[in-house]
Amino acid sequence: MAVSLSPPIAALYRQVIAEVPRLPDIGRMVFERGTVALQEAIASHLARWSEAGALRIDDPRSAAIAFVALCQGDLGIAYRA
Repeated sequence: MAVSLSPPIAALYRQVIAEVPRLPDIGRMVFERGTVALQEAIASHLARWSEAGALRIDDPRSAAIAFVALCQGDLGIAYRA
């Protein structure tokens, strides 16, 4: 969370959001290489732990999305202030 909420990354996201209407591929690229990549990495870990019997997770991808959202919480608001 420290990396994804750092000032340079927050500034990148603000710039991307501003440019998406004009350059939609930029938004898609940042989403796929940032958000989706993080979710997939976490889903992979969760799946391995589930296969090892350490966790019971029916859908590692959905669990990863929820986990990232829970970790972020309202931190984005706190860092903007």
